[in-house]
Amino acid sequence: MVSLKSAEVLFEGVAGTTGLEPAASAVTACYDRSMWEGTVVSIHIAREAAATMQSIAEVRALPGRGLEGDRYFAGTGYYSKTSSHGGREVTLIEIETIEALFRGVLNAAGGRLGIKLAAADTRRNIATSGVPLNHLVDREFCVGTVLMRGTRLCEPCEYLEELTQHGVMSGLIHRGGLRAQILSEGVIHVGDTVRSKTLSSTSTQV
Repeated sequence: MVSLKSAEVLFEGVAGTTGLEPAASAVTACYDRSMWEGTVVSIHIAREAAATMQSIAEVRALPGRGLEGDRYFAGTGYYSKTSSHGGREVTLIEIETIEALFRGVLNAAGGRLGIKLAAADTRRNIATSGVPLNHLVDREFCVGTVLMRGTRLCEPCEYLEELTQHGVMSGLIHRGGLRAQILSEGVIHVGDTVRSKTLSSTSTQV
């Protein structure tokens, strides 16, 4: 059993954990995945395959299509003609993962990868902060007013490494983000809150 004092040490690196009460909250969050709330940090689209991803302030999401103006919305993406379980409507990535590529991920020799990427360079549509994306496979969640469902992890590929730099593919294995289906139409903005559907429903009822 983890004591509160031990929890304080274990969760010292978790944002906002500076004392016993926040540490206890962090322990609770580990066991209840609905106890999180994140933010949209940035939004990116590209008009066609290999085109530079453009950072935008807002974007319209449409079920069965994707993000308006993006290459996969228009069917001009690199993988548009390749079938994909769950579709290619929208991809998300954690900003924490991108930051870890530079200062947190170690290679086999124990050295830092030192890979510096902008969120748009990952070619994911939405960068988030404070969102446990890997846990959202087969779960519904809200990005602002738009309801989505995670379909599978967005694993990195050789094509991404070709467009960025060596080491990106290995550094993002199992941390490359999430593919999701759009279940309701709406406009997503930078700064929007990201919540689990359960937490969003509870907030609405209060």
